[in-house]
Amino acid sequence: MVKKDDKKIIEEVLSGDLDAFGILIERYQQSIFRMIFKMTGSSVEAEELTQSVFVKIYSNLTQFNPKYKFFSWLYRIALNESLNYLKSRKNISVINVNTSVTHENPEVILHKKERKEALQQAIMELSAMERTLIVLKYYEEMTYKEISNVTGLSVKKVKSRLFTGRKRLKELVDNKL
Repeated sequence: MVKKDDKKIIEEVLSGDLDAFGILIERYQQSIFRMIFKMTGSSVEAEELTQSVFVKIYSNLTQFNPKYKFFSWLYRIALNESLNYLKSRKNISVINVNTSVTHENPEVILHKKERKEALQQAIMELSAMERTLIVLKYYEEMTYKEISNVTGLSVKKVKSRLFTGRKRLKELVDNKL
């Protein structure tokens, strides 16, 4: 089966085929949830914000400019939803760290867990823009160009701010260990 192009699916939705929108949801729901979860640190909030993102996408689909990638537009909306949530929230919570069952030495497991927790806590202490860039680059594995499209920053600014964000992140992690 040939995978339909996003722009073709959008045309179908705009022509009244509501089922076509389900294809977009299936295609992007997990990656949007994952990105929002990394930004907010809450799976409950990530679920709600992901739903909100898709409602906004559907409501504003006529505003999508087909000369750009749908993926970038979608991520931009998800990023804005995440940042708005972070602005409205008073207390910063720490991202849940999942540990997996393994047969490693308990000391090694504890050390890895401590480092992972320190990293997650440090990420939550970054500014919203630093956190955004770190999440998009290292968790979502986006290219500098894709990050530029999502954030509206130039590629040069993305690289510069990522450099600064990584440096600050390292300092924060080092202070926690």
